[in-house]
Amino acid sequence: MEDRLALFSARCFAFVKVCRRRHKFENFLADMGERLEGMTLGRYLDSGDYKPGNVRWQTKTQQVAEQMKKRALLAARRKLPVTVRLEEIAA
Repeated sequence: MEDRLALFSARCFAFVKVCRRRHKFENFLADMGERLEGMTLGRYLDSGDYKPGNVRWQTKTQQVAEQMKKRALLAARRKLPVTVRLEEIAA
């Protein structure tokens, strides 16, 4: 079970990047500030890289809300005609 969890984690985070500036903790702290109790690092729509403008301190409730927004957007896109989706991709 632990092996499967490690493989799952590796796949999920394989394409998520942290901006180079934040590789140094001092820069991360200057950008993000201290973590408040009950908060964890979260991304808008629970997607994209960990970079300025896409990351903030969030509560678990906020993170779940971002995941739900992401799922709703993905579901809405699937219902669009193929030509509209292709135009979105090309843009």
